[in-house]
Amino acid sequence: MVQTLMAQNNELQARLNLNSRNSSKPPSSDGLNKPQPKSLRKAGQRPVGGQKGHKGHTLSQVAEPNMVVIHAPPEHCDVCHGPLGQASLVEARQVHDLPDLRYQVTEHRVLQESFPIQV
Repeated sequence: MVQTLMAQNNELQARLNLNSRNSSKPPSSDGLNKPQPKSLRKAGQRPVGGQKGHKGHTLSQVAEPNMVVIHAPPEHCDVCHGPLGQASLVEARQVHDLPDLRYQVTEHRVLQESFPIQV
């Protein structure tokens, strides 16, 4: 009976060790125990970054943004409810968004002069 239980235990352990890399199980069945992805590229094979001599382009901050959102700090401590000091500007970041794409509809109307009907 001990040998039967040990054989059954070994079989169950082998089943637990199966994943999508060493069996025909789909990757979605790995759950949270998925192995880390590994790059096929060898370290130092190619340098990272842009081409040598290429001048980069960066969006710079504008002097007059269209909208300013102020994120104020809390006025009192959440734990002791004591007042906090004066707020000062720590940093300013700008986000450049493209406007929504909308149709511009133009209606063209032709006017016609009305002549009085002569009788």
